[in-house]
Amino acid sequence: SSNDADASDRRMLGAFAGLRTGPVAWLVEIDRVEDVTAGAPTVGQNLALLEANWKLRQGHYLRAAAEVRTSGDSAPAHLADSRRYSVEYDWFPMPFTQLRLGLRDNDSDNPAPVFNQQEAFVQLHLFF
Repeated sequence: SSNDADASDRRMLGAFAGLRTGPVAWLVEIDRVEDVTAGAPTVGQNLALLEANWKLRQGHYLRAAAEVRTSGDSAPAHLADSRRYSVEYDWFPMPFTQLRLGLRDNDSDNPAPVFNQQEAFVQLHLFF
């Protein structure tokens, strides 16, 4: 993908693959994102995701995921290298309805607490 704008340009390249091994579906994704602004150094990010989705039984899934972001030295502080690990339970009680319970650990080289925290969450998704 290439997006040209007056202020800056963004280039993105990504690849992903999936594999099913019995009750577990695996997803891997690798991306490169570059922001180019005239007169400034290019800010690049490398992104990676590894995810395992385990079908416990019909309508019940357990997901584990690891995400990594690395950026160059010229990147702003909010794009510091970071890692995120998640464990989530998904339940589909009826068609078009999903309930998700999750735990997530965020770890970043940026010392700000918002980038280094653990969180628990509940989400209700309704698909129309």
